[in-house]
Amino acid sequence: MRDQIMTEEYFLDYIREQNDRIKRFQYNIEHHKTEESMITLVKEKITNLKFSIFQAKYSLGEDVYALRDEFASSLLESVSYWGPNTSQVDILH
Repeated sequence: MRDQIMTEEYFLDYIREQNDRIKRFQYNIEHHKTEESMITLVKEKITNLKFSIFQAKYSLGEDVYALRDEFASSLLESVSYWGPNTSQVDILH
């Protein structure tokens, strides 16, 4: 369901902030500032942030067909982190 409460400005700010977070996480990985043991978790966090951006764009009212590739990419990245301890709720989400 598309959000009818928040403003366009809210979503644009939110998307900008999440993109900035992704860039920081990626920079830290690329420049070896992330502990080796944390890299997988940080990459999973990046994937979750990308999905939250997708959700924000949908709520903002962007065209569903324009978001299709972004959704597919997020889904494929998410699948790579699923394991025996992944909850059904996470998968369905």
